[in-house]
Amino acid sequence: MAGWLTTKFSTIFKSPYMLYWKERSEGKRIVSLVIHLRRHILQTIPEDVMKKHEIDKALRFQDKAEEEAKTIDKKGFRLAFNVEIDEVMALDLIGKIENAFIKARKKHRSLGTALDQIELEFQKELARTLNKCEEETKEIYWHQLEPIIKVAEKPGNHNALMANVAQMFKTKESVSILASWAFRWEARGLRKNLINLRRDERQIENVLAHLDKKGVNPERVAIALSAIVKRITEHAKNEFRNAYVLWKRDFLLNLVLLRLLDIDEANMREFVQNHLMPSAPEMKNISDIEEIKKDVAKNCHVLAQGYRILVGKLRELAAIVRREEAAARARK
Repeated sequence: MAGWLTTKFSTIFKSPYMLYWKERSEGKRIVSLVIHLRRHILQTIPEDVMKKHEIDKALRFQDKAEEEAKTIDKKGFRLAFNVEIDEVMALDLIGKIENAFIKARKKHRSLGTALDQIELEFQKELARTLNKCEEETKEIYWHQLEPIIKVAEKPGNHNALMANVAQMFKTKESVSILASWAFRWEARGLRKNLINLRRDERQIENVLAHLDKKGVNPERVAIALSAIVKRITEHAKNEFRNAYVLWKRDFLLNLVLLRLLDIDEANMREFVQNHLMPSAPEMKNISDIEEIKKDVAKNCHVLAQGYRILVGKLRELAAIVRREEAAARARK
């Protein structure tokens, strides 16, 4: 996991405000660039070469395509990585909220009927939310991505990853279809729930701290606590729902980029073989494309590591919440 952790600690901005700003500013830009790149590789360049025989124009568009690919590689990876950092923060915050309840329970043998009921409802809703997140990992879509993720976790051999990506995108039409799915997911994207969860964590600790004061009736704390836990569960639901959508979008866009580059390279080799394009500049372009593909594959490796870390954290937290839910039920 060194690759993901190294990238995590080298990230300059880790506050939810900066992550939210980055998602907002970069998301639409990346999707727009992928649309342009898809059109250049699947339509513009082949038409210039095979129908119009405009060699200089085709070479200019190839240069432009390579620059777009480099930008997508860099910014697309950062966008997906920010989502993973976002989720690590969200899981950590929910873990702190859960620990606040556990500490309060250890300090006070009885929290009163009202607070016991609120805690039970909170544990039930949180358990339901986390179970829903776990189900996301078992969807049929993840069965499609799972082989890609497993290969991406193994660094150093981008050819193996390319073989799996080619199998996933068997035709040029499938590239367009899956890219279109990713573009639609953009509309669901922006979220402020991590910011809200951080606020919730401070508020829940402050409210539970009132139980430590002498003469405070736990039943009077229940009103404030009830409102907060409702907000927490809603913020958690929205955060995880949108985060999984965004992560799937961003990882898929990386795979679409790999496949487009693979098609571009194959096209150039065919053009040279059929004497439609000069060999020297095209072989140079092929070499450049290979370098970009290696970097995209390396980034996919880091993102796959991050996904595994998130799944592990999610399951660990879900186990704690289920345990606390069972304990809360037993007190009823």
